[in-house]
Amino acid sequence: SIVTAVMAWAAFSGWLLGVQVALLLRACVHALGEPARTASVSQVVERTELVTSHTLLASSWSVMFTLGMAAGGLLASIGIGFAIVVDAFTFVVAAWFITRLPALPPAAKSGASQPRAKISTAISTAWRVSSRIPRLREAVLAKAPVALAGGGTWLILNLSANKALGVASAALAL
Repeated sequence: SIVTAVMAWAAFSGWLLGVQVALLLRACVHALGEPARTASVSQVVERTELVTSHTLLASSWSVMFTLGMAAGGLLASIGIGFAIVVDAFTFVVAAWFITRLPALPPAAKSGASQPRAKISTAISTAWRVSSRIPRLREAVLAKAPVALAGGGTWLILNLSANKALGVASAALAL
């Protein structure tokens, strides 16, 4: 919510670059937290419920993301800064709910701790394993075309809005 509050301040100040940098930081924070949220599922559900739990987690995230984007678009018609302030407030509300959840039990240690592999080693190992198992490879690559198309669409939307209406419209497209 702090990064989103910085986005709101930048939007109210008319500082588009600040909005974009704060948005980048927010995406990075989310990317770092997602593995932890996903890993915690196995600590609260039975092994036989993992597929269903992850399906529910992914689909509920997608629905909330879509509804949030729609609500953000409506709120942006009132004002971009106002929409971002409401967005920041939703993070505060979510944090309040999270603080009321019980703590997860510490993970059981399985013998001596393993040294962590470099990220490049981990990625190349994952790629080798997934390349030998067609269904796993398909699952790993399933979202790549959609992600590329979505990224391209956002870029085109920002560039088109900026060309047609000026810099303020590019901030609205964010």
